[in-house]
Amino acid sequence: MIIFDLDGTLADCEHRRHFVDPNKNWEINHKWIDLGTGATHLGIALGNGEYRLWQPEWKSFYEACDKDGIIIPCVDTFRLLSRKYECQIWSGRCESVKEKTVQWLYECWPNFMSKEMYAQIIKMRSIGDNTPDADLKEMWLHDAVILEGKKIDFVFDSDPESIKMWRRRGIFVFNCCQHDEEF
Repeated sequence: MIIFDLDGTLADCEHRRHFVDPNKNWEINHKWIDLGTGATHLGIALGNGEYRLWQPEWKSFYEACDKDGIIIPCVDTFRLLSRKYECQIWSGRCESVKEKTVQWLYECWPNFMSKEMYAQIIKMRSIGDNTPDADLKEMWLHDAVILEGKKIDFVFDSDPESIKMWRRRGIFVFNCCQHDEEF
């Protein structure tokens, strides 16, 4: 079985990263504020000279998924490999947007699979689950290998922490990461 990550691997989600990454949010005036504890925290300007703590907006991040572009080299690889091998999409995206996600997949590649087939090959985080992506995928890996008897041939992923996890588990991973950081 071959596993593909979704956000950052098949789906170009840069347009919505500002919801979860304060360094990507150029539209909001933010600064480091001292809460009197000696530690500084990132704050967002409220417009009246006051700041509130910045927090990621995961719901907004997930809801904007239907506006994603595609990452053509990874999508072409997925289409090619899934003709011969069992391929699954393992996404840290929340199940609350599963219908949107399946629709997006179908609209991107309408003549490739039915909506029902896309719905069957995608694994998404449960609503309310805040487990980090790498830990979530490691749990899914355990279930796939131990409980279902699957063999993972290789993985395509873009998350640095997930890539480290796959490698630590001895699984060959194609690094689809477009980030500037090295790890």
